[in-house]
Amino acid sequence: MSARIKDYQFYIYLVAFVISFFVLVISANDVIFHSDFLSNSALSFSSLGNWDYWIFVAGVIFTLLFFYFLYKITIDMRKFEELVSKQSKYNFVKSMKDLQKIARRLGPKYERQLAAAMEKFKVK
Repeated sequence: MSARIKDYQFYIYLVAFVISFFVLVISANDVIFHSDFLSNSALSFSSLGNWDYWIFVAGVIFTLLFFYFLYKITIDMRKFEELVSKQSKYNFVKSMKDLQKIARRLGPKYERQLAAAMEKFKVK
């Protein structure tokens, strides 16, 4: 992922999760629940015929996938903030390897925060 997109990956995954969840709800209604409320409106995939089932399966897969990505990024962001905010130089240096990995995954914004924290603790 390019450096510019990494700064916004949380929001990208959030939007993708919401869209895939929305598709999952609509397709679940068409395949499983058959509620007239959504079936009679324009929010239905029933006009696609047997593709309903494939859309349902894709909705489940993408919803779970983007939920995992959101969960992983949120955990990384929390862990990074927790490790950077430590007041002890010893603990900061001890967790430097994890901080560098997480900062690389999360993008330039977090790399700048890590560089500032390294300056604060006078670590190379």
